[in-house]
Amino acid sequence: TATVKSRLPLWHLASVLSSFHVIFLLYLLPSMFASFYILFLCAGRYSEESSSMESNAIMKLYKDVVEMSPDWEDGHFCLAHYYDLLLAQLESHDRKADVLAYIVRFFSNSLQHGNKYIYQSMPRMLSLWLDFGATVAEQQQKKQESQATQNNRSMLTSINK
Repeated sequence: TATVKSRLPLWHLASVLSSFHVIFLLYLLPSMFASFYILFLCAGRYSEESSSMESNAIMKLYKDVVEMSPDWEDGHFCLAHYYDLLLAQLESHDRKADVLAYIVRFFSNSLQHGNKYIYQSMPRMLSLWLDFGATVAEQQQKKQESQATQNNRSMLTSINK
């Protein structure tokens, strides 16, 4: 009947279908999922540009894209770019180090999976990373041993790994 859900395993479904249908489904599914990723990414970009959602919801859209497709360069780049926009709005120096680590990580992941955004990702990642390293070195030279300085040093060590 139509109302009863079938609990047959997928291998049974594949044995029922002809080999043509299985090959067709295997060919079609990746492109369907790619369209799904693009849809989430477009929703995130639209929400970001129109300010129609709050920042946590937009970040969740971008993180969902990265989780669903970890090998897709565009998702990592857009998430890093959004974190970069948030970095400019932050006032707390303690949170900036955390956000900076995310930016460097996602820009580097973007570069690992492609070179489409190399002219945006590489210079921004390097400038943030090197500026942060110079700030930490300057704090060490001034012998400022506060909790923030120790946190920045440990964050820089984690970024360098």
